[in-house]
Amino acid sequence: MLLALGAFVTPVGTKVIDRLFPAQGTLVIVDLVVENAGTAAVLDISVQNKGTARVVLRRAVVKVERFTTIHVCNTQGELEVTGEYDLSLPSPAEVGYTASKKVNQQVGPDEADRFQIRLQNKDIKKVHKVSFYSLDVTIETNGSPAFIHAGKAMIALPLVPSNNDGGWYWSHRFVREPLDWLGPQQVAVEACMHGNSRAMQEFLAGPGILSEELLNLRSDLL
Repeated sequence: MLLALGAFVTPVGTKVIDRLFPAQGTLVIVDLVVENAGTAAVLDISVQNKGTARVVLRRAVVKVERFTTIHVCNTQGELEVTGEYDLSLPSPAEVGYTASKKVNQQVGPDEADRFQIRLQNKDIKKVHKVSFYSLDVTIETNGSPAFIHAGKAMIALPLVPSNNDGGWYWSHRFVREPLDWLGPQQVAVEACMHGNSRAMQEFLAGPGILSEELLNLRSDLL
């Protein structure tokens, strides 16, 4: 009977089987790390199955809890990862917007696993604008419970702003190196940089795991 069911499995049949033969696997989040990789932000998720049955990871879900954007003010010249998944976020993003990505991971009893969600937005080629997202991350499985809260993360796309690439924000550098060479534009550029610093300070003070690059940015803001 089981073989016959397996031969004609459908999405509806899968749900029926899940109800008839519920998994006893219990997935727990071991770690959530945020990294920056080129024009993407990476959610590196490690999990462990503490149950007695195999758990199938079905979907990774990210929900936008906060969003903000800054513009450039002045332009100058461990566990092996067993799966990688790309997910695109809108810019701008409405608070409450949810995006998900189907994943294909299985974790046997008392086994650990690690996979990555690569997040990007449409502004890959627009170096004059950076979008900040505060995300709530959830993993859907066939185990118990079905939804596992992975944690909260903050990311910047398509890159973490740096004053090495242009004038993005006010920092100690510009206390030491006045921008008087800008001439008539100095007042407007400095006002823009101060405004960006305040916006990022407020945003990055919220809850969520930050990449090393965002931690360094937060400490550099004045």
